[in-house]
Amino acid sequence: MYRSHVTANGLEVAQKWARMSPLPETATGLHVETRGGPFTREFTIRFNAPPDDLDSWLNSSPGTSNLKPVVNGRSRVYNVEPGNGAMHAEVTVDDDTNLVVIHTYWS
Repeated sequence: MYRSHVTANGLEVAQKWARMSPLPETATGLHVETRGGPFTREFTIRFNAPPDDLDSWLNSSPGTSNLKPVVNGRSRVYNVEPGNGAMHAEVTVDDDTNLVVIHTYWS
């Protein structure tokens, strides 16, 4: 029960800090990693979804809707203006595996 609370809380906070819409309904393989203590907090969210759903999600999210990604091979990196007091937010999409990584932190 504690683990599901940490997962839900971490996902919610990471979405707010990265200014992202709720994950696509087709998202699979969700993994939420939380690090930090009382003075820092860091979240890394990973999931997969079909390419069309990922593009729709990116286009509808306030954090990425108006950004041009930095393309690095088959990966797209969106350097997001963080929200809710976060210091850093980044969304990476691997177009080979359809893996999304949301990384955000506050310190």
